[in-house]
Amino acid sequence: ALKGTDVQQEEQRVFQVLCTYLQQEFGRLTVDDKTQVVAFEVDGNQVSVNFPMRAVECKEE
Repeated sequence: ALKGTDVQQEEQRVFQVLCTYLQQEFGRLTVDDKTQVVAFEVDGNQVSVNFPMRAVECKEE
């Protein structure tokens, strides 16, 4: 099992993988590395991914 710093490093690594995937699928991203929140646009709608909360929010217009 991972402990302490190992968990933080692994979480950061998974976050970077998520960002790479989202950029390939959806293009331009706004990334806040400190809070690990990523924002982008899909079909004209703003989408926000909160990685630590494992939550996705889409604001429909």
